[in-house]
Amino acid sequence: MEWIKHVWSFFIRGGVIMWPLLLCSLASLTIILERWSYFRKEDSGRSYPRQFCRLVRQGAWNEVLDLSRKTGGGLAELGVKLLTAPAEARTKESYVAGESQQVINRFEKGLNYLSVIVTLSPILGLLGTITGMMSSFQALEGRWENPLAVTAGVSEAMITTVFGLVIAIATICFHTFFSQKVDTLLGEVEQMDNAFLENAGSLPRKGGDAQ
Repeated sequence: MEWIKHVWSFFIRGGVIMWPLLLCSLASLTIILERWSYFRKEDSGRSYPRQFCRLVRQGAWNEVLDLSRKTGGGLAELGVKLLTAPAEARTKESYVAGESQQVINRFEKGLNYLSVIVTLSPILGLLGTITGMMSSFQALEGRWENPLAVTAGVSEAMITTVFGLVIAIATICFHTFFSQKVDTLLGEVEQMDNAFLENAGSLPRKGGDAQ
């Protein structure tokens, strides 16, 4: 329990700016954990898009539908939607692009908020630095009566800066990781879309004996 008291004392010395920084850290952690769980749950694997494209180009519609239903995840769900779409819709690029964009949007959800936190946290830390230095300058007038007030202001300035930078650094690492996953996913979706549109005309009208 001693470490909790030490952390709390450290937090309090940071001043009022530590509270919005704490909110930023909690929001960042919540989004990161939620996105991590979602990506693990909805990942169809790197082999699925390759198998999808290969089977579609071979015209093996029943096999690719079975593969999609057994695989699970976001890309496999997209595969099932394309293969079982009405005949008049599946050959339209707008339909395929719309369904694909919905999958991408679900994976991108929350990443904009991480970008905001990456930008906001250092700014809040800088604001704490400014308010802390202002307190130090004000305390200089009475430094003989209360010399510790000067060091308290400097301490506030340094704590908020460090805390803001730590939040930003941790958040940007995860944001970059998730963004890279989305970029990879986008490339795979484009490959699936292209392969499907090129061969959709040979798909049986009821979706691969596909229903």
